[in-house]
Amino acid sequence: MNENNLKEKNKLPSEQFLNSIDAIVLDLGGVILNFDFNIAFEAFKPYALTKITLEELISGDYWKNFYFEFERGNISPSTFRQKFKELFLRPDKNISNEEFDKYWASVQINIPENNLQNLLLLKKALNQRGKKLFLLSNINQLHIKDALALFPKEKQNWDEYFDKTFFSCEMGFRKPEADIYKYILKDQNLRAERVFFIDDMKVNVEAALALGIRAKQLNPTTDDFYSLLLRE
Repeated sequence: MNENNLKEKNKLPSEQFLNSIDAIVLDLGGVILNFDFNIAFEAFKPYALTKITLEELISGDYWKNFYFEFERGNISPSTFRQKFKELFLRPDKNISNEEFDKYWASVQINIPENNLQNLLLLKKALNQRGKKLFLLSNINQLHIKDALALFPKEKQNWDEYFDKTFFSCEMGFRKPEADIYKYILKDQNLRAERVFFIDDMKVNVEAALALGIRAKQLNPTTDDFYSLLLRE
């Protein structure tokens, strides 16, 4: 690698930007890792009462009332499995908990190598300046361990990449609920205007902006979180 390429690879967000914030908060799915619910639904199809599609799931109140409660940590993994089976799977098709968890884990696909390297680079740069990097994710109890398994084996520890993780299922709130953002601000004694938040969902970004948090929406098909930060 020549000197110019090395400089480009190790490029940091501007000092003006870094001096203007005390913390950066990143979403997980769609920002750090790639995911697709339809992959899981395809895996469940041989067991399904009918064809399971993402559109069918998210269009009904049961998804909001049931799955979102799972993301808030208000129902257990065992209850989620049982309810999912009752709603979508044929009773004559027996599926073990191990099989269920394997299919459910397939939602989360991979973490691009450049994201892994840039997380380490960003955390180091922030910490050297007395600032912090946080993770904020709408996530259920089953997917936390699945997500961590996508990181390199020698670094399968959230502390390697973040100063603290905030998971909806451990907090009782989920984005875009205002309380989840307020919790982070209070927990870390942060001023909203000195926090920079990146999420791939417009509604989550708008909720953060409404509280005075600086926030940007990421389009994961055309951009990555680090390139977005370099433009700030």
